[in-house]
Amino acid sequence: MTSSLSYIARIRAWMTTGLPEGGAGGGQSPRTDLQDPKGPPAPPVLLQSRVLFAVANADPFSQKEKTTMTTRLSRWLGWFRFSLLFVGLVIGIAPAAAQRMLTIESHDLPAYTDLYAGPLDTHKKVTLRGELHLPPSVAGKVPAVVILHASLGITASERGFAEAMVKVGIAALLLDWFGGRGVINTQQDQSQVSFPSSAADIFAAVKALAALPEIDAARIGILGFSRGGTSQVMANSETLAARWLGPTQRIAAFALYYGGCNRYQTPLRPVAAPILILSGEKDDLTTAEACEIYARDLAAAGRPAEIHVLAGAAHAFDRVIGTRLGTDANSANCPFRMQEDGVLELPDGSKINDAQGLQAYARRCVTRGVTLGGSAKVRDEARAILLRFMTAALKPGT
Repeated sequence: MTSSLSYIARIRAWMTTGLPEGGAGGGQSPRTDLQDPKGPPAPPVLLQSRVLFAVANADPFSQKEKTTMTTRLSRWLGWFRFSLLFVGLVIGIAPAAAQRMLTIESHDLPAYTDLYAGPLDTHKKVTLRGELHLPPSVAGKVPAVVILHASLGITASERGFAEAMVKVGIAALLLDWFGGRGVINTQQDQSQVSFPSSAADIFAAVKALAALPEIDAARIGILGFSRGGTSQVMANSETLAARWLGPTQRIAAFALYYGGCNRYQTPLRPVAAPILILSGEKDDLTTAEACEIYARDLAAAGRPAEIHVLAGAAHAFDRVIGTRLGTDANSANCPFRMQEDGVLELPDGSKINDAQGLQAYARRCVTRGVTLGGSAKVRDEARAILLRFMTAALKPGT
């Protein structure tokens, strides 16, 4: 009968050579462009899943060996998890952050004019969910940040930022604005979730957080990645804040991670809150040039922004490994300005006031192809800037 050491030797040999041709998906190589080497390590169950994949597909074992191996691996992993728990109890590991799910009621808004006027009961209601991460063992109310994911949905990167916020005493709400709409991602078709809907989602999430007894309603900030950053550029409007949040509730800080800066209200009436813009020098989707223009307009409106253009960085620079995604939608050539009624004014002077006109414009201006990635240095530099900004703006521990 084959020994346990023989099983392990063959598994190790297989794992060294990697997956069979075609990768884990069976027809495409596994994606590496969005992996973060400094992200949290995979839990042991993922190792078990990979080994079981080897058992089922690489097939270097007999059926009896597969069954025996699976049983032994399950036992080993079970004892390993129990040992970790026991050690944690003995040495006193710091308490983990408290987490729970929030339900957030929002609306689907087809046109930008729907943000500014009209009864909401004429639009489809949508129920969103968000992961609320609270700092452990904190007395009293704490500040919070709504984290707005990019076109891929919530990934390990956004979760890493939530953990970083919690460590400095700031609660984090990971808002999922895809799942409640039955959307997986919008990389190739951003119209699956309209940007006016995303702006409405931001206001709904802020109201939901402000109603919680643990959260200081006066210290709620926004952190947006890519389309999340683009949506908060639109939401940074005193006109919209008054309509959606009421006379007193406001967003206390705005931070854009490679967000699109070419879509905002004219005349610009930003909320009285600090603004951070982090943009990649080589970003060909949400360009640094557009963000520098936005920063100048903010300064002219009396709300100067802190802007950093990160040398050598492309889009999604918090993911270290770079690549070119040839089919992703690119709206860098689709600028507009919103008037105070939500009508869009294009560079040629023409105007759009409904969803059909917006779709027609997108068909004319959207191209394909986005360059992604940065470096470990850029990633760490940007995160340090963000944490300094958020702690100064939201003042955790006070």
